[in-house]
Amino acid sequence: MEKENTKNSFFYYALLVYTIIFFTQIGGRIPILGAIRIELLFGAFLLFCIFLKIFNGEFEVDSNPVNKAAFLFLLACFITIPFAYYKSYSFEVFIKLLKYFSIYIMIVYGVRTEKQLKGFVWIYVLVVAYIFTDAFSYAIRGMHIRYNSGAMRLFGFGIFAHPNGLGGLIAGSLPFFYYLMKSEKSWVKRPKSLLITPSVVMVTM
Repeated sequence: MEKENTKNSFFYYALLVYTIIFFTQIGGRIPILGAIRIELLFGAFLLFCIFLKIFNGEFEVDSNPVNKAAFLFLLACFITIPFAYYKSYSFEVFIKLLKYFSIYIMIVYGVRTEKQLKGFVWIYVLVVAYIFTDAFSYAIRGMHIRYNSGAMRLFGFGIFAHPNGLGGLIAGSLPFFYYLMKSEKSWVKRPKSLLITPSVVMVTM
């Protein structure tokens, strides 16, 4: 992590805004924002800024083994498309994967200090908690529960509409909630973690 600086402050806060836009699926909840494709426009703007910085030599993805593994995995996924049985569907899935990978690139560029990392994790935790709460509210009202794969299952909203997508997000986020709860030293923020974590576990069950 770099020392504290304000050089990338604008992009960092823009990343936080995009994280909220993407995970809450606000474009599908507010028609006017969906009509102007707010997620696409904001995401494309951030990626354009990153590629412009790379082109000008102001930023480069370091040699972190995680970054290398991520790029190799994306390349492997792309190479396998021509060999897939359903090529069109494989390409569609790859485009969805590319969207998530774009967020990864935004995080690598936007989060440059330990303080920024902590701030980003908190924003991520809060928006994911919102998704959990939203899905749970559907469940207690008897909404979005449909027969799927041999059982009645809960469906979320937007890209998390399918039970597998919703469940995968929940299960994948549990470590963040747990370690955030353990590591948070502030007695102002710790109660938030203590309240959020049990609710996540209940929704997962």
